[in-house]
Amino acid sequence: MNIFQINPPTSGLTNGSHRLVRVAINAIFPLSLLLGFIVTQETPSRAAGVLAVSAGEYHTCAVLPDQTVKCWGNNKYGQLGDGTKLNRATSVIVPDLTGVKSVGAGYFHTCALMSDGTVRCWGYNQDGEIGDGTIGDKSSPATVTGLSNVVSLAVGGYHACALLSDGALKCWGANWYGEVGDGTTKAHASPVSLSGIGEVTEISAGVYHTCALASGGLPYCWGFNKYGQLGIGSNTDAYTPQRVASLTGVATVNAGGYHTCALASSGSTYCWGRGGDGQLGNGTSFTNSNPYQIPNLTNVMSLSLGEYHTCALLENKSVQCWGFNKFGELGDGSTASQMSPTKAADVSGVVSLSTGGYHTCVVTSGNAILCWGLGDSGQLGDGSSATSRTAVTAVNLTPTSTPTTSAILTPTPTPTITTSLAPTPSKTPPKVVPKKTIVCVKGKQVKKVTGINPKCPTGFKRK
Repeated sequence: MNIFQINPPTSGLTNGSHRLVRVAINAIFPLSLLLGFIVTQETPSRAAGVLAVSAGEYHTCAVLPDQTVKCWGNNKYGQLGDGTKLNRATSVIVPDLTGVKSVGAGYFHTCALMSDGTVRCWGYNQDGEIGDGTIGDKSSPATVTGLSNVVSLAVGGYHACALLSDGALKCWGANWYGEVGDGTTKAHASPVSLSGIGEVTEISAGVYHTCALASGGLPYCWGFNKYGQLGIGSNTDAYTPQRVASLTGVATVNAGGYHTCALASSGSTYCWGRGGDGQLGNGTSFTNSNPYQIPNLTNVMSLSLGEYHTCALLENKSVQCWGFNKFGELGDGSTASQMSPTKAADVSGVVSLSTGGYHTCVVTSGNAILCWGLGDSGQLGDGSSATSRTAVTAVNLTPTSTPTTSAILTPTPTPTITTSLAPTPSKTPPKVVPKKTIVCVKGKQVKKVTGINPKCPTGFKRK
């Protein structure tokens, strides 16, 4: 879920020698990540044959030069958009989807920004993630209702947001922690308007939280805040946009799994939120509810945040990553988590970047997509279900107007994740069936209950 913000090429931002085009997660060009996750693309040297790549939690999608989309990886909920629910180890085209400006991959759903300013989504839809006013998974694209003049798209874990040409912001989907930002925790199957930010210039969606950049370089965040990922100095969830008060002059803001990073106009990089796996890049495994600068990280062009790791694209077109690395998602050839930026050894000439749940993908100036990390669902796109600590090439990316033969994968068990950095507890990747959290009350007592079908304890009522 790069985890993901997606901007078309016309949304470039000039900052001194930096020209940034933001793409959100798990998301993506014109996003990462996972969960969303954010991607930023450098326009002048963009690869000619692949416009962009967006890494989701367990799947990946790319925009091709004919403005079609190909996807690969996990497809349990139809998130590949090919009309089936078969996992694919190599890319398949999304049929009847043309005129695409950008695509963003979330946890188990995908959205595309169209050239006419509308948005189409597909995949998991139990909480309104597709935004067409219905509930129920869809394995083919459906049009999000009530949206026009969209210039940028951010796809989060189970929600999405659209930035309109007038600077207005609309969001939809799951809203368990207020990530939609309308002041409630009610899910929305169609877009709702947000207020309290002013004119928005950028939007980024994480797993359960969302961030936006207002004119003047002022960052706002809202939603889940257990680890301080909103950057407001507390761990209280926020149902409406809140200012990241200690930061100004921000060029781009990026929401990841449970952490957030910002690239300042000065070139400095700041991160905050969950740091147990080193994903804040400040040399520690501490969790911080206020932004902290990453030391010794310079010449950053763009950032992309995965669920538990972070990557940066540098001006020399190399990539540095840090954080969780059990599956080699940092690309340094090891499985040791890193608390400070480390070079992804096998990649150079990179023009765009997207981090997913436990994998990372880049587009190179040689017109290739390279991916590394967890590959159990085929999300690396190399025709196998192998996990790789170094970059492999995604195949079958030639533009085509008809579906092509693609390697079909039998679903594999979700691997167990453990961390190499104290004091982080062991964890497992989110199961394919998402859990929900409800709030239950009994007098003055308040309890949160989490589960696939959560129910309030005896004597408690759902709030």
